Amino acid sequence: MASRTGAIFGLLLIVAGVVFLLDAADVIPARDVLSNWWPLALVILGLIALLGRSRSVTGGGILIVSGVVLLMSTLNILDVSVWQLVIPLVLIAVGLTLLLRGVGRGTPSDVSNSLTVAAILSDQRILSEAPGFRGASLTSILGDARLDLRNAKLDPGGANVDVFCLLGDVHVLVPRGWRVTVSGLPILADFKDKTDHEAGLPHDAPQLTVTGVSILADVDVNHE
Repeated sequence: MASRTGAIFGLLLIVAGVVFLLDAADVIPARDVLSNWWPLALVILGLIALLGRSRSVTGGGILIVSGVVLLMSTLNILDVSVWQLVIPLVLIAVGLTLLLRGVGRGTPSDVSNSLTVAAILSDQRILSEAPGFRGASLTSILGDARLDLRNAKLDPGGANVDVFCLLGDVHVLVPRGWRVTVSGLPILADFKDKTDHEAGLPHDAPQLTVTGVSILADVDVNHE
């Protein structure tokens, strides 16, 4: 199961690479294109947060509004320098996130065998009670995503949790008795497997694989 946000992030990098190649070929000026349109990336991430299953309204709204305001500046619709807007927008975003994080939220349960969770400038906590869990896509961007699988039953064929984490945290809680494999691409980050590997497991123990990409962030897999 691929991470939708990770795939989009990769697509944005590919687009940027293509723009630089076209610039090298003197087809388009890369500097002008990227400097004018980079706020669209914030809008796209905001839409992902709003339209995803976890519906991160606060984080998604902050990203969309910030992206639109910055885009109006880069396109000279607003006669204000981008750098005059960045600091106020960052302060407002951080303040709103701290103020609203966790307000009125518990830990919702879910019986879906496949999950998509996006924590963008927010906390997202899911307690899975799936009868045959097959996998999940977890995205955390300046947020905290927590998936609790201790009440879930694993599909006999195993399951895969795909992670994309940027300046955030991802926590996966698993029950004892599962065979857990943790791997991924950490970029100035870490994938931490804190599960108990010393306890003897039967040869047919269910297999959970946690993998993905973590940038300046930690991915933690534990029993509690």
